[in-house]
Amino acid sequence: MLAFDIWIKKHHPELLAEFNKFPKAKKTQTFYNWAKENYRGVILKEWPAIARIRARHLLSEADSE
Repeated sequence: MLAFDIWIKKHHPELLAEFNKFPKAKKTQTFYNWAKENYRGVILKEWPAIARIRARHLLSEADSE
């Protein structure tokens, strides 16, 4: 999920800051799952488009090798 981590830090750092405020005992789920549960619009509407663009970019790099 490195691509997701980079994207979320750049476009929605406030979500990461909110997640990091929880004590470690409460962080039993991953950030991605927490964001998907609490901020569905960000994950379901914004991230899929970015992931498709990223996948196309990676595929074109693989084809050029």
